[in-house]
Amino acid sequence: MALLKLHRINRAGEIIINTDQILFVEIESRTTTVNMVGGLLFSVEESPDWIVDQVAKTTTEIRPSSDSLPSTGLG
Repeated sequence: MALLKLHRINRAGEIIINTDQILFVEIESRTTTVNMVGGLLFSVEESPDWIVDQVAKTTTEIRPSSDSLPSTGLG
């Protein structure tokens, strides 16, 4: 689980979301909307590309690559 801080549209404040709960991110009329499980929607200032980059960054930092996993010797 990784947390991501986003800024709501019109300076309505910050929101911190669990990236595991993001279903998809879309842009319509220059507004980025983060669609989450449970039907939650958040309109934010950040671009979809920035959000994807941040999620990808936290995913690679948390999960080790297959090269760094210890060998079991089975196979």
